[in-house]
Amino acid sequence: MRYLSSLILIGLSAIGCRGMADSHEQGFYSYDRRGVGAFLKAHDLQGNLDWIRRNNAGDKLYVFLYDKADPDNRRIAIVRKDGVSVRVAPGIRAFFNERDEVVAWSADFKKGINFTNQFVLQLPQYSFFDVDPSGKHFVIGEKPSKTWVGNVEQPEISTLVATNFLGRRIFSTKRGLIIAGSVKRAGESASGCL
Repeated sequence: MRYLSSLILIGLSAIGCRGMADSHEQGFYSYDRRGVGAFLKAHDLQGNLDWIRRNNAGDKLYVFLYDKADPDNRRIAIVRKDGVSVRVAPGIRAFFNERDEVVAWSADFKKGINFTNQFVLQLPQYSFFDVDPSGKHFVIGEKPSKTWVGNVEQPEISTLVATNFLGRRIFSTKRGLIIAGSVKRAGESASGCL
């Protein structure tokens, strides 16, 4: 693992939490669980909503569903402007690139994160993991306050980017990467981004 000494504070705009009423015309820039659940029900897709992700362009949602009677029966509904497709989920979490290809997944975070090059990344205990919506970069938030960043094409190499910030989510922009997370100091905590 490599170490990076300089950090760049970029900023993060607020993400809205409205329903999906205008989704087909404007893209999925704002949505909530209730709106997604109603949309799936209207399209006869059954299952319990577990997790929702959108792609980088904001024109697709990846909706993770499971059955309470059979929690290992997990599916992913890919919601696009032109319809919905469903596929079997490779694990409890899966992360996609812009071509709807799975780039990383895990059936059990304690056993690690699987990547398409067959590398299995072992996570520190109780850590956070995320892949940016373009499917190119990942972040590991190692408790109490370390943040590592890597490229999904070379997951065996990650870079320490912060020792006083716990990264939880990662986003890519034309200007660089944005890492959202939190800082704890003297018993207080605050949210922020790198």
